[in-house]
Amino acid sequence: MIFKPFISLSVMLSVLGAVQLAVGENPFCERHGDGDYPYMNSCSKFFKCANGFGSVHDCPGDLLFDTSKMLCLRALWNKDAVNQAKRPSPGIGYKKWTKREISSYTGIEPGTPILIGVKGKVYDVSAGRGFYGPGASYNVFAGRDASRLLATQSFDDGVTEEEMDAPIDTLDDLTADDMESLDAYVGLFTVKYRCVGELVDSVDGE
Repeated sequence: MIFKPFISLSVMLSVLGAVQLAVGENPFCERHGDGDYPYMNSCSKFFKCANGFGSVHDCPGDLLFDTSKMLCLRALWNKDAVNQAKRPSPGIGYKKWTKREISSYTGIEPGTPILIGVKGKVYDVSAGRGFYGPGASYNVFAGRDASRLLATQSFDDGVTEEEMDAPIDTLDDLTADDMESLDAYVGLFTVKYRCVGELVDSVDGE
């Protein structure tokens, strides 16, 4: 079953991932009710639902949105970790990855890496654990090729054995708008996270 998320990523205005959200009357708000929800591409903002309508808000001062409490509270990263995503990932070198290999990297164990495949590349998104880690809003993208979900702005019930055994999705049937959204995510991931390899159907010798 596919669920449309509340984020509607349309155009990346810069490589830093400026986005537009589906503000105004919003199906997500109608389904999930009033409350504050994470804004995927900025920890200093949040998405508020009220009476079926959505709007984007800034956290006060230097506070960041804590996805475990759904409140603007503490800083998730200090100034020494600003460029943490560009540092070498412990135990992970640049290599070719299969979908089954990255399925083991969902961050289920504290301190372990979180990998996501996007348009043929594999990114270590551990610095975004508040978004992609266990129990977080976007954990469904972790440990898999998330290209189609990101392109179509969809959630599903999680990776399946069938998905892991299938060839890499060619994405040939995506619309121009879908590809624009996916390319925006590629730009965002490239800036925020470290690319640790390529996603392939199989590695040599397998």
